[in-house]
Amino acid sequence: MKSKRFLPLLVSLTLVLGLIASGCAGRGGEGFAIYLTGRDPAGTWSPASSPEISGAPVITLVDIQSYDRNHHWLTLTSTAIERLAGLDVPVGGKGFAVCVDKEVIYTGAFWTPMSSLSYNGPVIVQPTKGQDSRVLTIELGYPSSAYVTASDPRSDPRVLEGLAGRLVG
Repeated sequence: MKSKRFLPLLVSLTLVLGLIASGCAGRGGEGFAIYLTGRDPAGTWSPASSPEISGAPVITLVDIQSYDRNHHWLTLTSTAIERLAGLDVPVGGKGFAVCVDKEVIYTGAFWTPMSSLSYNGPVIVQPTKGQDSRVLTIELGYPSSAYVTASDPRSDPRVLEGLAGRLVG
């Protein structure tokens, strides 16, 4: 008799827990990720550019411990920092695409700190091997934002949604 009374409660509890679990998993996609592109950045950037992405991302949600939305600081795992330090980044940069669920939101370039070339768009300066800090910044322009003539895409709401659970600031 008591079990019949608790059955609706058990069914309701199961439904609520299922909804909570599915909400934590997001939309079921990979969320935020950064992929390399085949495109040569060549010092220019266009917010309309939408390159093909292929292969595995170089940064995934698993690699990101936190993202400061005010400063665009990525705190990464030490494994991710070492992976990025091992990238072959020429002085003219290596193109990347910031994606959410494999949709390109914006493009930019990994940039070597050895470069004297400027870049007009989002940039991640390549970490050095053995770097102590696990914080990278998605900067706007290289060597500074004075070189940027386009709008800033880094706070796109889709990016912030894809980083849900990792946002600070």
